[in-house]
Amino acid sequence: MRLQDTGDLDARGAARLNLASLALLDGAVADAETVLQGAVEDWESVRRDVTDERHYVDVLEKQSRVYRVLQLCRLTAGDAEGGLEAAERARGRGLLRQLRRRLGPDAAANPLAESFTAAAAVDLARARGVAFLVYSAVPPLAQAAGDVVAGVHAWLVDAAGIAHGYTGLDVLGDVAAGEPGPDPFLGLRREIVVGPDLGGAVDARDAALLSRLLIEPVRAALLASTAGRLVVVPDGDLDRVPFAALRLREGERLTDRFPIAVAPAIAVFAELDSEDSEDSEAGEDSEAGEDSEAGEDSEAGEDSEAGDAAAPPLDLLLVGNPAPPTAPISPGFPVPALAPLAHAEREVRSIAGGGEPLVGAAATRAAVLARIGACDLAHFATHGLYGSDDGVTPGALCLSPEGADDGYLRADDVAALDLGRCRIVVLSACRTGWGRGTHEGSLGLARAFLRAGVRAVVVSLWPVDDEATADLMIELHRHLREGAPVAEALRRAMRSARDAGAPQWHWAAFTVVGDGAAAITPGGA
Repeated sequence: MRLQDTGDLDARGAARLNLASLALLDGAVADAETVLQGAVEDWESVRRDVTDERHYVDVLEKQSRVYRVLQLCRLTAGDAEGGLEAAERARGRGLLRQLRRRLGPDAAANPLAESFTAAAAVDLARARGVAFLVYSAVPPLAQAAGDVVAGVHAWLVDAAGIAHGYTGLDVLGDVAAGEPGPDPFLGLRREIVVGPDLGGAVDARDAALLSRLLIEPVRAALLASTAGRLVVVPDGDLDRVPFAALRLREGERLTDRFPIAVAPAIAVFAELDSEDSEDSEAGEDSEAGEDSEAGEDSEAGEDSEAGDAAAPPLDLLLVGNPAPPTAPISPGFPVPALAPLAHAEREVRSIAGGGEPLVGAAATRAAVLARIGACDLAHFATHGLYGSDDGVTPGALCLSPEGADDGYLRADDVAALDLGRCRIVVLSACRTGWGRGTHEGSLGLARAFLRAGVRAVVVSLWPVDDEATADLMIELHRHLREGAPVAEALRRAMRSARDAGAPQWHWAAFTVVGDGAAAITPGGA
């Protein structure tokens, strides 16, 4: 039987991947590309028939190797833009599918949703005034082959076009391996990405190393870019990198030049970044780039609006320092021993102004669910339990237990909500940006809120200090009330913390996932 006559598309796709890999090893790059295209079509046909979201993600993860080999094939042929198209072709597809289903016939046209092209990405960057910094971990096809292009590839996509660079295996091999083990493709340790101690000398060493690995390949393009904001599309554990802390050049961090947000794919960004975000970009543009200090100085002129800024938005859900859990999150796990968060309560009371936040025993799951669908912004200053890599422990926020309710607001609970009115969610808790890493992106709390309709989620990348986080969050909300988009508001809050002498461990812990141009206005306008 000929391969094309096989009715089992899944098996045929796997067979074609194996044939393409052999062709690539033999140097038949064009033949390998042709066979890989057939494998991609087979497996995308398989995914179209999958209705369950969890199954869809598992199927995509199983199929992810074909897209990485397609990248390897195109990069070997010197086709950098084709490599980008292969990297983005399957990213975030499950989330994108859910977002478009939620909107139904009201979903705006998104040409990148059906077919990603490099030219369309440049057009989107130009139209939105953004730059996309896309990463992909390209593995070697075999021990002795493919190493010429294997490594961490980076593309900078902006109005000027596409710049490409990469850090090869020879450089990555210099990174010492250690517990909990190297990334299966790169040898990049999670300890380097999010080390247990980012203060002092370790802070400087890790930031310098990550800057060399991730920024150096496209440094010139970043310095030349006139974009008003930066959207990072990471790969694998790179979604846990504090990109704001990376150095663009001596004396200049990436956040000094751009407000930064993270997205699982360019196509997902296009879905989240609705037309009304353009209104906020004008103010953002004036403060980005090398003139960013002037933008900060202009805040003095905002004092005339202090009376308006003193009142919180009309629909603000603030949750702080709930009562501790009394039950495990899942059978077989211990009850978490969680300390009170005194500064978290100070945090939400300060943000609330004269309003009344949900604190202590009042911060129950039922109280939150009763209000979150009607708010413009939700802020959780609580303990968080991050999703495990094996997916056994779901990501969750710890709220106050009540009767038979254990108080955990789980990622699955969030994903089932309709939060189309809630523009921004702030998860001021430990490691809320963590989750199971997949080709689809990180499966954690941020993705759950985006799927529910939220445009932007502020998450943490490591365990955070209660007092320092409270100060950072209060400053974040001050800028949000002044009308700054969320990525710009976080950027200003980080700058204030840095100016006050805060260590990187404190100010660089948070990032924005989703649409960094999202802003809050009273009444959800």
